Amino acid sequence: MPLMQKKIFLKTEGDSYYKRNKSKKNVTPFFFEICDFLKKEKLYKEKLSVIDVGSSNGIFLSRLKKKFKNFRYFGLDPSIEALKNMRKGITPIHGTADKINLKSNSIDILIYGFSLYLTDLEDHKRISLEANRILKKNGYLILYDFFSKKMKKVKYKHHKKIKVIKFDFDKIFSKDKYFLF
Repeated sequence: MPLMQKKIFLKTEGDSYYKRNKSKKNVTPFFFEICDFLKKEKLYKEKLSVIDVGSSNGIFLSRLKKKFKNFRYFGLDPSIEALKNMRKGITPIHGTADKINLKSNSIDILIYGFSLYLTDLEDHKRISLEANRILKKNGYLILYDFFSKKMKKVKYKHHKKIKVIKFDFDKIFSKDKYFLF
């Protein structure tokens, strides 16, 4: 199957997704667990770089920024509209998880929050390689997404050519370079 979903999100669905959801004020239910983890690891004392893949306009990162002011924040999203409305203090990056426009070994914390479920299966290897490339040694990969022990594909109700993937996404990442949360 060709890498179709990425192209659709970059061309139209990224902006459509943002427009459908921009009025929602809710942030991931894992926000407090992530904050607790960062505090437990005593990471709040350091000047670290954080990227959220599928960041939309940075609402999650802006809440994180209120608690962890020392961090440098990047938001990656395929939606130009979301990036135009990026929250203050967050560097917007246009793109997808398989090709992130950042230097190698430049990120301390990489977050995939409900974004991998919309990626092309054929891109999973590239996504893993890109995580390895941008994450510093002993960096942190934070992953929360739809989970299934057996891979499932479900129709995406907003676009007939897109499939939602439910999977154990931990399996696409090597754990020898970074810590997986």
